[in-house]
Amino acid sequence: MKKSLRMALVGYGKMGKILETVSEARGHEIITRIDPNEPGAVQNIDVGILTNVDVCLEFTEPSSVVDNIRRLVECDIPVVTGTTGWYHQLEEVKAFVKKKNGAVLYSSNFSPGIHIFQRIIEEAASVVNRFEQYDVSIHEMHHRHKKDAPSGTANNIAQIILERMERKTSIIEGNCKGIIPDNALQVSSSRCGEIRGVHTVTIDSSADTITLTHSARNREGFALGAVMAAEWLYSKHGFFTMEDVFHDIESL
Repeated sequence: MKKSLRMALVGYGKMGKILETVSEARGHEIITRIDPNEPGAVQNIDVGILTNVDVCLEFTEPSSVVDNIRRLVECDIPVVTGTTGWYHQLEEVKAFVKKKNGAVLYSSNFSPGIHIFQRIIEEAASVVNRFEQYDVSIHEMHHRHKKDAPSGTANNIAQIILERMERKTSIIEGNCKGIIPDNALQVSSSRCGEIRGVHTVTIDSSADTITLTHSARNREGFALGAVMAAEWLYSKHGFFTMEDVFHDIESL
């Protein structure tokens, strides 16, 4: 039986409120909410308000996530973060977590469905690698409020394809002007309305087209995965991703 955790939310916008609902439904307690832009929430991360916290869920913005992680790790609080757009600082944060013997779990997408989708892409890319007449591209769509593009999930899918298709060695982001080199994988994005998240991998030849798509209906599945990650991270040390969580689940 899973342990009931005392959690802190850093970021109490739409996603934070869904995380709160899902966490409480799974028997956990939200003991503090930290967000300078939300009325009634605590304004700043402070060690005093984190005294009894078992794990923190951090869903904020690229401009603040690294500082948030550092401050939480300094307070000896395990952190699950779903904030994207800070990949250029990933190695720096990993080194910091190792130095401080902290616990951080990062994922661009906590959805169990995305995990399954990525496993399918792994197999598909390995097969397509043997059929040179097929080209591959990635397109993702999200709501118009999303601040990074391509999405973190699209970047992960791109890396999966690069690792498994020998003829794809580089990535071109966005709309391309002119001919795309044979060795390039195009990753494009659309932002419109309130689209929750659609990721499509197109595999095309002169004879036919294969389309693999994952469409998110809401944020609840994402939130459930994040809370599951918090349950898994509690009492561990190191830098982890959602792949570590799903690996343990698949091993059961």
